[in-house]
Amino acid sequence: MYKIIIADDDEIICSGLQRTIDWASIGGEVVATANDGEEALALIQKHLPDLAILDINMPFSDGLSVAETVARDYPKTKIIILSAYKEFSYAQKAFRYNVFNYLSKPCDREELLQSAKRAFEETEKDRYAEKVQRTRLFSLILHGETEQLTPADVGLLGLKDLDGCFVVAVFEPEVLNRSAVALTSERDIHAAFCFLETFFSKDSHFHLVSRHARAVVVSEILAPENEREFYTRIAAGLKALNDTQACSFSCGVSKLCHSVGNIQTAYRQALDALEYRNDFDKNHVISIDEITEESVAFLDLFKVCEDRILRAVADGNSQEILDIAKQHFVKIDCMRGLACSTCASLCVAMLFRLYRSCGDERLFEQFLQSNRENLRAILSSNSFREIGNCVCKGLGVLCSYTRERQGNDTKVAVVQAMQYVRSHFAEPELNLQDVADAVHISASYLQALLKKYEHTNFSDYLNAVRMEAAMTLLKQGNSKIYEVAFCVGLNSSQYFSRKFKKYFGIEPRQVRKDNEPHG
Repeated sequence: MYKIIIADDDEIICSGLQRTIDWASIGGEVVATANDGEEALALIQKHLPDLAILDINMPFSDGLSVAETVARDYPKTKIIILSAYKEFSYAQKAFRYNVFNYLSKPCDREELLQSAKRAFEETEKDRYAEKVQRTRLFSLILHGETEQLTPADVGLLGLKDLDGCFVVAVFEPEVLNRSAVALTSERDIHAAFCFLETFFSKDSHFHLVSRHARAVVVSEILAPENEREFYTRIAAGLKALNDTQACSFSCGVSKLCHSVGNIQTAYRQALDALEYRNDFDKNHVISIDEITEESVAFLDLFKVCEDRILRAVADGNSQEILDIAKQHFVKIDCMRGLACSTCASLCVAMLFRLYRSCGDERLFEQFLQSNRENLRAILSSNSFREIGNCVCKGLGVLCSYTRERQGNDTKVAVVQAMQYVRSHFAEPELNLQDVADAVHISASYLQALLKKYEHTNFSDYLNAVRMEAAMTLLKQGNSKIYEVAFCVGLNSSQYFSRKFKKYFGIEPRQVRKDNEPHG
């Protein structure tokens, strides 16, 4: 419900506006009334209403004075002024304070209701725009692009201290249960995210953002007790999620990190913790602190193996895929501390990612159809050698796929990705995952293809596209530097200037100065 405060020095009018207008029909609720300006300001400060309906003529502080203070201190509160004065100067002054509407008294109740409805519609648009912007900013933070944050961005994020303490939790849908493959629909994932939004809506220090089928919670820890409260709320959220939603979720939590600049590392820690989901009971929040250093080293080993296999796929070398897998298990045999159950879950997760990486859903379905028993064998195995043999068997479909394609149409994905970057480089939040999603392959596979065909990586290519576009704009001589920075997807002119000078070896202001139109 939208909160409304009504202020009028006439108690009868105030009560009449509250009782005789069907505010509920437009989603509104009158939370308080006042009979003078000072009382109205105190109530606005207490309730932070979405709408304040103010009589222009009140004792102690008139409606316009209240509107001026609200516009400065509570800009999200919309204001409707009710006035018996006909002079245009009053309305003119009111609109200087961003008053939403100015209605004459005695007011038409239907006109007031419709005006309030339009105010709520504007509020909803503002909330959506703010949500989109906050999601974009947190996406930048999760990708380590904190240099781009401006003071205005920091205010919008709602963080108390950029150098404070933070912890990250990641909710991710299960890709498998302990005995069978379970697929999760996008609809189920969206429903789960909406559930978490509602569940954590009253936790003011919880910032929720959706990232590639995951729900990421970034929490600002202002005091030691906040950290305990965080784990309690996250555990409650995971249990409620799994008790009510169609798909099952796991949750990984990072270490406590210091400063916004380290949130990217914390995000990766939470993802690493999720790799060990099969070692814990359902509804257990997996902290990275519960994972031993040896286990983290094994996880890194699996990531290296996965990246090497994807490069072999990009190169069209099917034999190398199997060679890499065999070498991987030789290394595992030489290491101690990895349980068979953990190795099995890491292997199954790796196989899933490899088949989904290529962006061909038919390939993934083919893998599932021919490997259900093989996947069960991996998960129930008590031998590293047996797990290794099953993994090599599971890679058979990928090897056949690689031999058939021999790189013939992987170049198409690279061309499409580069075209997508050139069309969307002005979007500040554009990242490797977004582009990979657009061309229906995995981020790591796209990196491998870019390296093979273009001898570059995503970050360098995006930067090159942005800098070349910036040079074109600067040479036109009619754009300010901050405008150019914004046009190429960088929010900070200082950050843009550093990137530009590093790329071209010259300050952007010098290019602009040399190309300014002369009168």
